[in-house]
Amino acid sequence: ITTDITERKTLEEELRRRASHDRLTGLPNRELFMDRLRHALERTRRRRGRTVVVLFMDLDGFKVINDSLGHEVGDLLLVIVSQRLRRCLRPEDTLARFGGDEFVALLEEVEDPNEAARVAERITHELRKPFLLEGRELFVSISIGIALGNARQKTSEDLLRDADTAMYWVKEGGSGYRVFDPAMYERAVTRLDLANDLRRAVEVDEL
Repeated sequence: ITTDITERKTLEEELRRRASHDRLTGLPNRELFMDRLRHALERTRRRRGRTVVVLFMDLDGFKVINDSLGHEVGDLLLVIVSQRLRRCLRPEDTLARFGGDEFVALLEEVEDPNEAARVAERITHELRKPFLLEGRELFVSISIGIALGNARQKTSEDLLRDADTAMYWVKEGGSGYRVFDPAMYERAVTRLDLANDLRRAVEVDEL
């Protein structure tokens, strides 16, 4: 007795894909990205001199587009942005969407750390080109934080945090890209501690 389970298997595969990919862009989601990042770091243990690079990217002014032109236009813009970003990367690189207007890229087997900056420059140049949506010409820019490391230096969570921190430093200065350095994290922690101390001082009337 035989039973054709092709349809069931196809459905199961589609459900697995949906669980690990962003529905709007079709890109890997955070969970799949972090899994690939962990495996990429583990491979650096066996290949000395190789580095993993994470690029944390956020569109500048995206909320204005959403609020003024509507979420449908915003969604269409995100789909086109994801296509442009994909063209700036190698086929073996991973591009993911974390939600909203946040995208993250994973570059493996990087021998020259300067390659990360070259990729960031390609991306910023590509996104400077206008987007034609709903009869309108839109311009967007992007902020990119870059973190580099291997399994002997960083965990996957460390690398993502470092790239995110560098991206926020870019945001404060406008747009473009920056490579993470430890001083960024130290200043961020100092600023957080200061904000907490001030809030506590207000609550207990110690100002």
